Amino acid sequence: MSRSPNPEFYGLPAYLGLGRYHQAYRQKNVVRATYSIEGETTALYYTRIGADGCRLIEFWDGKTLSDTQRPLLEDAFFHGLASLPTWDHPRFDWLKRRVTTARNIYLAYASKPTYLFYPAGIIFRLRQPLTKANRNVWESLKGRLDHLGKSAPLQFEHKHAGVVLKWSESTGVSIEEVDLLDFRALLVDVIAATDMFWESGIVPAEKEHSLGVVDLTQTGHGSLTLRPGVPDRGFETFSVCSFDDGVPPLLKLKQDFAIVSRRIVHAQTRLQSAKD
Repeated sequence: MSRSPNPEFYGLPAYLGLGRYHQAYRQKNVVRATYSIEGETTALYYTRIGADGCRLIEFWDGKTLSDTQRPLLEDAFFHGLASLPTWDHPRFDWLKRRVTTARNIYLAYASKPTYLFYPAGIIFRLRQPLTKANRNVWESLKGRLDHLGKSAPLQFEHKHAGVVLKWSESTGVSIEEVDLLDFRALLVDVIAATDMFWESGIVPAEKEHSLGVVDLTQTGHGSLTLRPGVPDRGFETFSVCSFDDGVPPLLKLKQDFAIVSRRIVHAQTRLQSAKD
C-alpha cells in the first residue's frame, strides 16, 4: 500500500467540483481517494480507479446522490454532475444559501448548463458595480488580490463600462452609468471568493449594486437578466448590463427592458390576483 499527500502522485486533480483532495492510497494497482469541502473531513466524493475503470460516488448530508461507473474519472464526474439539475440539487441549494444569506449577493445557476469543466465543474463570473461609494474599497481590495496573485480564490478580469437599468410603471426606465468589475472563480473557490468580497466591504447596501455571481457560460450573448426591484425606492425591476456583453444600443436596450419588465410584473400581478 502506498500513500502520498500529493494528488499528482496518483494522477488525480487537486480539486473536483466543490471538493478539494483530502486523501488517497494505492493498493494492488487500485487507487482510492476522497474529496471534501475545504475545512471539512466528511467525504463529498469517493473514487476508486483501477483496471476496470473508475467508480465515483457523490455524497451529501450522509446520503448518496450519484454512483457512477465510467472508464475515466472525467467521464464519471461529468455524468454525476449532470444527473441532477443545479436548481434541484441539495448541494447547490446549500451553496447558494451559504453564499447569499444575509448578504447583498445574488447567485444564479444555469437552468441547463451549456458546458461543464473538468475538474472545476462550474466556473463563475463575479460582477460588481463600482460607484462612488465603493471605489476606494476597490483600490484596497485590488492591492490585496495583486499581492495574493494566483493563490487568490478569484482572479480579476477587467473593468469596463455598464449601466444599471431600473423600471417602474409610473416613471418608466431610468439609467445609472457605472463601471463594472469582472472576476472569475472556480466552483471550489466560490465560497472563499464571496467571503473575501463581502468582508472587504466593497458590496454596497443597495440591491441594484449587489455582487452578481453567475455561471460563466450564461453571461454575455446580449441577454437581459431581470431581477425584482425595490418598489419602496421607486423601481419594480432592475438589470445590470455590460456593453461588453453584446447588448443592443442604449435606446433599444431601454425599450426591450421596459417591455420585458412590464410583461413580467403584469403576469405576476395576474397570478397573485388568481391566488387571492
